[in-house]
Amino acid sequence: MNNKFKELFSKKPSQAFLATCMAIISAGLIFTWDRSPAGEPVPAVVVSPEQAEEVFRATHPATTISSVKRSPIPGLFEIHLTNYQIIYFSPETRLTIFGRIMDEFGQDITSMASMDAILPMALKIGSGSTEVIEVTDPGCSWCLRSYQFFADKDVTKYLLFLGSFAPEKSEHILCSDDPAAAYHAIYSGQTPDTLLSCDEGKATLSSHRAIAGSLGATGTPTFIINDDVIRGFNQARILEHLQ
Repeated sequence: MNNKFKELFSKKPSQAFLATCMAIISAGLIFTWDRSPAGEPVPAVVVSPEQAEEVFRATHPATTISSVKRSPIPGLFEIHLTNYQIIYFSPETRLTIFGRIMDEFGQDITSMASMDAILPMALKIGSGSTEVIEVTDPGCSWCLRSYQFFADKDVTKYLLFLGSFAPEKSEHILCSDDPAAAYHAIYSGQTPDTLLSCDEGKATLSSHRAIAGSLGATGTPTFIINDDVIRGFNQARILEHLQ
């Protein structure tokens, strides 16, 4: 092996290179486009999320997106879709990546970015040390049991209402001036004679269902604790994360 090859193979790959390889390896599918549907060339160099969004919209006019942000990999951008999923896009190469990015410690960067968009939409209950995302329904008996279970736990709950069994009660909570108080009342069995209804509550409930779908939660209760998806009221698995 000559000196040039020895020098090439002796170099330690950079963190950016390794992260890019990880993203590509974990991707399920990669597509590439050279030009927009109209045949117009796209910019060769993109340095801002705004420019990345412009290129993405030109190459994917039928895809609806909510925002574009920089990813940890230089030149690769997070495309946040309106269904709360994230894909990755390189404006310079026009490559789209469907997959997840993991850091050197095994943390799911994609999941963390997704949570940043999802959590503000959820109803926050408590201020404990452990964060629990819960897909719930006031008409679900196991959800009511889990409510009692978490009553004395040091957790912060982020509630997403599926509303499959009791959409009226779910909407009532979301329409209340104090949603947290309404949640505690409904889940404690104190249902008012008249349930509130409003357009904002309907829209929020629809968003909660879309978010639950993006998380793969089709039933209640579903809990996500430390990236562990727990389907059903499995107390043993929940307690593993609370100790």
